Amino acid sequence: FKGEYVTLVSWTFTGVINPGPNQTNRVGVMLQDDLIQLYINGVLMDQKRDDTYKGGFFGVSVDPGFDTATADFTIYVDDMSYWDIPR
Repeated sequence: FKGEYVTLVSWTFTGVINPGPNQTNRVGVMLQDDLIQLYINGVLMDQKRDDTYKGGFFGVSVDPGFDTATADFTIYVDDMSYWDIPR
């Protein structure tokens, strides 16, 4: 696989993330036609319309280059699922 990393929604501080060790946070992305909605812990954080991508892959990443405070940041993904909801 050779692809391109694209940021569709930029990082923004939010109080809905549970900080610190041993915390659980749920991230959700909902796609419907060209509407992309980003949820964190059930709260809609941002949405945008972008019809550039008709298909592809998804995943989780941490960008240590964003901030020197996150250089040693580690995440653990316990479960990742997706649903294709027919219309």
